[in-house]
Amino acid sequence: MKIPADQRRSATYLSKFVSSVAISRFDSALNDLWNEVVIQLRKSVVLYGIDIFFDVAVAPKDRDAYSKEEDLSGIKDRTLLDVCLKLEILTEVVHRKLVYILDMRNKIGGSHPNSSVINAYELLGWLQTSVHEVIAEGAIKVKQFIKSLRAQASPF
Repeated sequence: MKIPADQRRSATYLSKFVSSVAISRFDSALNDLWNEVVIQLRKSVVLYGIDIFFDVAVAPKDRDAYSKEEDLSGIKDRTLLDVCLKLEILTEVVHRKLVYILDMRNKIGGSHPNSSVINAYELLGWLQTSVHEVIAEGAIKVKQFIKSLRAQASPF
């Protein structure tokens, strides 16, 4: 209920997350949750300023190849997190939490072969972090910040 209705309708990976949880495929659910986090972070980057993001995220020699939203798919997830921290799209605490979720996704999620098990309580904690810090709140905070900057009459 924390996620606005219009955003829930377009959150495809959260729907997949719910389906995976319903059949106790927690490793797959973690992968779906992470995909939704990445999509929302990319939306935040676009709101913040894609050129600013690419200036920080991409080496100068490769910068010409990155200019539009579709090019964000060429940025590794860890780089996305680190640059969002540098640009203050994410706080240090949220960055650390998301790095941990990414690490767990890579080590015990359905994205790689493994023999580990995710329990429901771990998954619920990661869902809470993702929804509260990124999916429901992240884009709203960035949008408000950018709107506020554009409304300023004087440069700072």
